[in-house]
Amino acid sequence: MKNNPETSLQRTSFAARRRQWISALALAAAASLPSAGRAQASGPDQAAASGDNAADATEARYRLGLYQRETGSPYSAIETLEGLLTANPTLNRARLELAVAYYRTLNYAKARAQAELVLAGSASTDRKSVV
Repeated sequence: MKNNPETSLQRTSFAARRRQWISALALAAAASLPSAGRAQASGPDQAAASGDNAADATEARYRLGLYQRETGSPYSAIETLEGLLTANPTLNRARLELAVAYYRTLNYAKARAQAELVLAGSASTDRKSVV
């Protein structure tokens, strides 16, 4: 089969657009992390600084998991996101990204279980806000 330069150009263009899309998705996902849990630094208060450090560490682990998943290391992403969820079980955004990582490793049962946990959590939150 002959290598068609036009097809090669299209493939390169597609790869570049995909990388841009993945970067934009990762930034949007990181921006959607809840910031309500962050302590406001109102001076030299050690507790406020410690709260910021914990929130920064959580966000860094979340971004690392996304990066690992999108750069072809889904098993590393699973480890990172599972560790994050062990410490913060209510982070549904991280749980959803874990479901995607399981899906990409063809572990459909675990992917579905994680996605259902997200849906169950958001459904109970919706019910609470209505009542």
